[in-house]
Amino acid sequence: MKIAYLSSQVTQPGSPIRRSDAFEHDYMMRALRPEFSERGIDIVDICWDDSSVDWSHHDAALIGTTWDYWDRQDEFLTTLETIEAQTRLFNPAALVRWNSDKVYLKDLAARGADLIPTLWIDEMTDDQYRSTFDALGETKLVFKRQVGAGASGAIFGVIGALAAHFVTNRKVLGTMGRQNLTGLLVLAGINLLFGFSVSGIDN
Repeated sequence: MKIAYLSSQVTQPGSPIRRSDAFEHDYMMRALRPEFSERGIDIVDICWDDSSVDWSHHDAALIGTTWDYWDRQDEFLTTLETIEAQTRLFNPAALVRWNSDKVYLKDLAARGADLIPTLWIDEMTDDQYRSTFDALGETKLVFKRQVGAGASGAIFGVIGALAAHFVTNRKVLGTMGRQNLTGLLVLAGINLLFGFSVSGIDN
């Protein structure tokens, strides 16, 4: 039996655009290969967008380190449907399509799941950054993309929101606000420097 473990160009060993944190992919393969081998199963890591692959030659496909799907969502979901038409796919393409956009949380909430207070914003602006704090009655918030699994966008979203908050309320917050704003700018600078100097990190 042969299983395809779906990876990506940013995690596949030997890729020129491999991310610096793709060692997690290597750990996963080192953990899976011996366990599958003991059961007579060969598991191979393959980029999900490799057009040369005949998926029917595999008994199943597992979605693994597909760490670029959020930038190519439509292509990724279409490819999963193609794979599913040729072999068993775990998880099913329809489930992944539903789950790939965080608005699925609205569906869960409608079925009784408890969510943290959430605002769904389709296009973020500076004014919306500032108004979200008042809307939720909070001084600390987390901003996340609706489609995505990386943290850099969320980090800069939080930094931007907090910076806007400290600037808007600089008279009230005084020295504490200025100190926090300085710290945020230093943090943003470090993240940008790290992103530009280390390959595979998308700022």
